Amino acid sequence: MDFFLTLILHICIFSAHLVQAYKEVESQTGFVVGEEFHNTYGTADNLFKPFNDIHEEIEKCTSFTDISLADNIGGTANFYVSTPNYNSFKGVDLVPERKDDYKQADFNGDLFYKNFNFEDARYFNEQIKLRTCTMESSEEGFTWTVQRLGPFESHGNYDWWQFGWSNLGNFKEILDKHPAGMVVDLQNVGPIEDGTWKRLEYPPIHIHHVHAIPDPKFDLVRQRTTFAKYNISLLVEQHGDYQCLQKDGGIGCLMQTFGKGNGKW
Repeated sequence: MDFFLTLILHICIFSAHLVQAYKEVESQTGFVVGEEFHNTYGTADNLFKPFNDIHEEIEKCTSFTDISLADNIGGTANFYVSTPNYNSFKGVDLVPERKDDYKQADFNGDLFYKNFNFEDARYFNEQIKLRTCTMESSEEGFTWTVQRLGPFESHGNYDWWQFGWSNLGNFKEILDKHPAGMVVDLQNVGPIEDGTWKRLEYPPIHIHHVHAIPDPKFDLVRQRTTFAKYNISLLVEQHGDYQCLQKDGGIGCLMQTFGKGNGKW
């Protein structure tokens, strides 16, 4: 099975009209309506927006800009054929051109060179690409950003991938133009079938964990402290275990929305 990891973000530039929207929203608490439990599907209030509604819109995002993951600072991808191989760091380096980035990002000094047992997989499979598409949203003032990373080829046997990249959602370019900031009010991360928009559930693909974070080298974030004090869930934090039973929303539960007037800035 060939698949891509896909990141979906709904972004608004931080502006006066959004600040006003925050002031107009009254906080709502409680999850019980009458005597029935009310499912908020992980949203900040009861203004739930089904994933299928937004998926129909983002499928119009077809103009992707592609770069090799090897051309992205911090772009890394590793493959392990089984859980025992993953546990012993016996993997395949899918982007060997950037192997020195491990040492630069290593909190423990020399983890990559001391413990990792990677094969150089320059010709192991198709070159890993980072694909980015941005388009206007139907909601005024917002844009959609979709990033795809892959392709990855699964052979079953509970094989594993690790990957990372920098400049998530082209945030650097956005913040250079709008230093006051931006707001993300909807996000989703998950695998899709190569060549389509078909979302893959668990099974067959299990998301162990996904995090989007500021650069750990920034003093503002880490302040030269221990790794234990470094918050890895500042922007995106998602796990395969968040998927619901089909009767409760299924894969739709992987989408995070925050309710009207709320977002991550």
